[in-house]
Amino acid sequence: MTDAAGATQDVFTSQSQRPLGILFMRANVDASQLLPESRMRTLNRLAPRFILPLVLDKRHQLGLFVARFATLLKERDLHVLDLNLWMDGGRSRPTAYHNDLWFPAPLKNRVVQLWIPLMCEGAAEEIEKSMLRVDPRPLPDGWACPPGLAHLADVSTGDTRPLPFAHEHGVLAEDLKDVVGGRELRVGDVLFFDSQYCHYTLASRARRVGLAVRFSVGAPVYNGYFCEQRPLDGRSQTEHNRRAFAAAFAGAQAGEVIDAGRLVNRFDHHPPTAFSFRLLRKILLGAVPKTPLLPQYEQYAEDVRNRLTSQLARAVA
Repeated sequence: MTDAAGATQDVFTSQSQRPLGILFMRANVDASQLLPESRMRTLNRLAPRFILPLVLDKRHQLGLFVARFATLLKERDLHVLDLNLWMDGGRSRPTAYHNDLWFPAPLKNRVVQLWIPLMCEGAAEEIEKSMLRVDPRPLPDGWACPPGLAHLADVSTGDTRPLPFAHEHGVLAEDLKDVVGGRELRVGDVLFFDSQYCHYTLASRARRVGLAVRFSVGAPVYNGYFCEQRPLDGRSQTEHNRRAFAAAFAGAQAGEVIDAGRLVNRFDHHPPTAFSFRLLRKILLGAVPKTPLLPQYEQYAEDVRNRLTSQLARAVA
């Protein structure tokens, strides 16, 4: 989106005070120093898609970047809960319509997600399909669209509602209208949205790597969600994530402030997933030499933080 002078403008939508918008960054980010191309191709040959949890590991440029970004956000009382790389190998695999319920469900805070495309390779129309799309209709409080269930569900009672569009197991029959993201996004842009919004991608032959960052507004405060059995336990495709969260909250009481680092590192302390995720990170990042964070990534992190907090203030003040 541009104004009359051609300068890039941000898109911002606020419904029921839920953040949703795009930060159009004025310069593309060269991610070649963050993500070694040869190692990404190795992972793409192993599987069509990887969603790889990251930790604040300062032994390589990507780790330095996310660690610096997390520090900058914390200075504004925004606490990173989760970091991951979403890597698609161009094999026409869509992402079903869903929201990430295990992030907001156990917290009293608002949880916001960022999605930043770092690398895209392919025909223009295929790259457009690979970009994340957010449905601007927020779910009611307490409701979710669990991955793999293909319906809306009340996280406390288990009551369900059908999705309001044609789909096959949650994969849309056609693109929704009025989405935020999709063809609007370019490498380095920042899509931000409240976790109550649902999102998806279309089948695409583009190779694309996106960085997902989730954070709480204010220090994370536990609401006691995992202190008892819930109707959605064991039902979604992200059951491993629910169990890792439950383990991270073990022993905590409702109302307790939680160390956000326990959530970022939840998979590394959860035996069923720890070894596999550590191995994948080693394959992708293990041989990158240790150097200080490059100035272009330092500046980019600061620019995103400053513009993001300005936009969030409009929604969560």
